[in-house]
Amino acid sequence: MQSEGLQDLCTAFGCTGHTRQLSPAERDELWTANHYLYTYREGSAQIASAHEHTAALSTELRDRIEREFGVGKINLLSCTTTMEMGVDLGELEAVVNLNLPPGISNYQQRTGRAGRRAQAAPFSVTVARNTPYDQAVYEHFDDYLKKPAAVPFVRLDNAQLFRRHQNAVLLSHFLKSRVTNLERNAPTLMDLFGSQFGDLERQQFLDHRDSWYRAPRGK
Repeated sequence: MQSEGLQDLCTAFGCTGHTRQLSPAERDELWTANHYLYTYREGSAQIASAHEHTAALSTELRDRIEREFGVGKINLLSCTTTMEMGVDLGELEAVVNLNLPPGISNYQQRTGRAGRRAQAAPFSVTVARNTPYDQAVYEHFDDYLKKPAAVPFVRLDNAQLFRRHQNAVLLSHFLKSRVTNLERNAPTLMDLFGSQFGDLERQQFLDHRDSWYRAPRGK
């Protein structure tokens, strides 16, 4: 039986259809056969909760966004290259690249984040912008995908660079030993140096560094 409002709507648009009540069998069939009704009934329907993930955010805010994304409270992230490495994205199902990554290693790093836990069939979409680089790669995309990723290396014949690399490795391990909460993705300066860092604290820091270098772990 039509309501007056539906009757007026049908009259306005010139339709002559009639509404009727569904039978229990028809309702049951719709609950199982209709994708949207089934998703709603099973409680798996989601509302998009979007956030950004960039280096411009504070460490605390980035940590909170990563945690909430990992548990599904946030389900859509707009990311810069800060998300390429070192961040556990949890059950990520899809990746959209808004441009062609500069190299195949970048492409593999970004698209390979989806489906790592095999919770669903992952997919990725890459948008080729109207720029010379994007269009050139798009024209020969098969060749782009077949390129091997470059193997990272350090030129040992560059003495200055080699020393800097050695110093960076030593310093990173030493600073890691000073962080008490290793669950943080990005420790702050306070985690490394304490709440105060005057002349006395600086000398204590240097003494600690030198003693750590001489200890078994430093060696």
